[in-house]
Amino acid sequence: MIRLESVCKTYYGSFGGETVALDQVSIDLAQGDYNILIGVNGCGKSSLLQVIAGSVIPDSGRVVLNELDVTKVPEHRRSHSLARLFQNPLLGTAPALSILENFRLAALRSKSKGLRIGIDKAFRERVAHQISRLRMGLENRLDLPMSALSGGQRQALTLLMGTMDECSVILMDEPASALDPRSAELVMNLADEIIRERKLTALLVTHQLEDCLRYGDRVIQMERGKIIREASGDAKKSLDTDTLRSWFAKS
Repeated sequence: MIRLESVCKTYYGSFGGETVALDQVSIDLAQGDYNILIGVNGCGKSSLLQVIAGSVIPDSGRVVLNELDVTKVPEHRRSHSLARLFQNPLLGTAPALSILENFRLAALRSKSKGLRIGIDKAFRERVAHQISRLRMGLENRLDLPMSALSGGQRQALTLLMGTMDECSVILMDEPASALDPRSAELVMNLADEIIRERKLTALLVTHQLEDCLRYGDRVIQMERGKIIREASGDAKKSLDTDTLRSWFAKS
């Protein structure tokens, strides 16, 4: 569960200018809900994700994660609960390390079991089982360097790494925008499956109106740092691309 209460964030430029990224944003994201966040560039979408993740601390307001006030808690102390997918598929993995070593790093992030975690046969088998759902044969190539893989493969593996253990929240900032159509569909469908299976609280930023219709339980629109519109339940099911386009025309 995520709750934002009157969250504000302003960025100040080198020459005295200021940009209000978040303006009194309040919203509840219930456990297991898949939320789609849309809006024009610069409306505050990425800032909202960064505040939830802890990579940006708000100027005022509160951020509550799983009933805990994490407003001032730094990013690394939230990482055991949060998985993230970035627009750049190369950001979520260490290219010089093998597939297995990357999964070990992800496990160390979310566990407090010391440096021995991830070096036994059981861990290798668990990773292979997770990766087998991609149907790419990578479960038999765990010692392959990440740098040898395509962007789509790395994005899919980042998704699996982030959600393999204790994650309860997943934040996705245009995770398919840099991928070819086939890889994009793979990553988006895999994310949808994992969110439903694990009952994760999910927030997806996208500019793809088709994804708004195909995925998620709720569509939220931002403009100038504020949430101005949302649709869930039957209202979300009744949306079409023309209606979504009209939201932007009126914004």
